[in-house]
Amino acid sequence: MSFFDFDDEFDDDFENMEEQLHYYLSNLRSSRKSSDNIPPFEALESLVEYCISTDRLKEALEFCDLWIELIPNSSDAYNKKAFILSNLDMNDDALEYVEKALSYNPLDPDAILNKAMILEQSGDPKAALKHIETILMLDPTNEDALFQKAMVLQSLGIFNDSIQILEYLKDSEYYGAEVMQEIAYCYNCMNDFDKSVIYFNKAIDQSPYDEHLWYNLGVIYNSKRMYHQAIESYDMALAINEDFFSAWYNKANSFASIGRLTDAIECFKEALRIVPDDVDTMHNLASVYGDNNQYISAIDHFSKALELDPENFESYFGRGICYDAIEKFDSAMQDYDKVLATFPNYSEVLYAKADLLFNMGKINQSVQFYKDSFESDNSNTEALLDCASAYYELNDFDNALDLITQFIKLEPDTVEGFYLKAKILANCGLLKDSQKELVLAFKLDKLKLYQYLSEFPEIVEDFEKFNSQILKQVFNTK
Repeated sequence: MSFFDFDDEFDDDFENMEEQLHYYLSNLRSSRKSSDNIPPFEALESLVEYCISTDRLKEALEFCDLWIELIPNSSDAYNKKAFILSNLDMNDDALEYVEKALSYNPLDPDAILNKAMILEQSGDPKAALKHIETILMLDPTNEDALFQKAMVLQSLGIFNDSIQILEYLKDSEYYGAEVMQEIAYCYNCMNDFDKSVIYFNKAIDQSPYDEHLWYNLGVIYNSKRMYHQAIESYDMALAINEDFFSAWYNKANSFASIGRLTDAIECFKEALRIVPDDVDTMHNLASVYGDNNQYISAIDHFSKALELDPENFESYFGRGICYDAIEKFDSAMQDYDKVLATFPNYSEVLYAKADLLFNMGKINQSVQFYKDSFESDNSNTEALLDCASAYYELNDFDNALDLITQFIKLEPDTVEGFYLKAKILANCGLLKDSQKELVLAFKLDKLKLYQYLSEFPEIVEDFEKFNSQILKQVFNTK
């Protein structure tokens, strides 16, 4: 079913549909009383469909209301109004009008299918499927019903059955490339990446100048972290339509994923050229500036993102990190606190605030935030390690030892844990235990010897003896 195949024949007094639309629309809004001010009936349906096809749904609704006023028992008029309302996300009203259409023509396949689509859009795909089956009982070859059945099956996660129907429709003159794209989507949902790419390429073979096909192929590549192929696909989409916002946006993210930050910045700028007030793009551009150590530009763009959306807390967090990097500690603290006021258990922000307090010399205060960060997210073991380090700096070796022991249990292959534990034990005078931890650390990373040689002479009184024993164990020397 399509509401977009409007008849472009128009009154001889007008040069095109657009001129006819503006003439009748202005007259319609001023008066309906004179027959000279309203379009003739034969032009009404074309005007409605033209408005739908050009995405002017409110104007389509005005002409549709006139159509119903002139012919109050027209099933087509009620069905068209239902279609328009559903596209305006007014599904309850849409159902009311499609029921009116069916009251005049209960077996109208277009109205039944429209009702099914509205039900599916309202979150009732099973009811939608029942109505589609009603159409297919009357006409098993109805391509519109078959295609919509495949779409509903997709929404229900029944991908193999959806593919079977779509394969039947692949030679359809009307659906063509769209069928191939939907098959590709099904295979992608089934995690069959290779077949998904094959069918996207088949769709592209049928419609090589469809920028959306190239874009969606890029999305598939991106989901598999095949960023170079994704960028190539986005490039093809942009060659067809240089103002394709989403292609610029996703291309920028792909560049960022492979570390080409300057290219990512330029792509985000192009996206903002097209949609200047997009918050996500502004935020991501700021993030890439930050990753590229361009902290002033990052702060500026995080601030612009916050002007667009003052509740975008990720931008406060990102800006705080940049303030921290340029040692504007008070500003950083304000941004972190802004986030934590709303999300008090945000582990990453708690961790960032703990680091900030540590760097400001407020080590006593940092300890609690490291603990809170780890408690909020037990996978954040770095917070546990840094909390142990903070206790070490405070000469609180008992708490430091407890935490570093806990860290090593969670991260047994991390050299920093064994090395810090060795330092703690050495400060407690437990030199043999310290040596055991150092041996484990050096087995993981012999380069840690350089840090050991710079730090341990200040920790161990008889360092030469201590060191000779360590070297024997590490290098198996006599």
